[in-house]
Amino acid sequence: MAVLGPREKGYHAKLYTPTDIRRLQRWDELVSEAIVVLEGNVEVLLALRQFYLHLLQNRDFPQRQSCADEISDFANQIEIMINDCRINIGRARALVKTTTDRKELVRRTTDFW
Repeated sequence: MAVLGPREKGYHAKLYTPTDIRRLQRWDELVSEAIVVLEGNVEVLLALRQFYLHLLQNRDFPQRQSCADEISDFANQIEIMINDCRINIGRARALVKTTTDRKELVRRTTDFW
């Protein structure tokens, strides 16, 4: 059992069940899967960015100079996507920590009562 909010009149306590723990575990698993996908996306985006930046230095690429600005812009856009993914990975890891902490709280309060 855990108290939700202040203990004054009008607030209540909730009795947690094993279903609540399973629900938190499922959220934990989903977020962990999202982290793996985002990390994979970062790796793909890094490889894509590197490929296009190497085109700028490839003397055998005939449009190297005429497309230099567009390639640089594209590489910068990819860098922004990489940073967005990394930010979301950090948020997802924080969410995993929160759900893990909540599961532990539920387990402790269930054992206590």
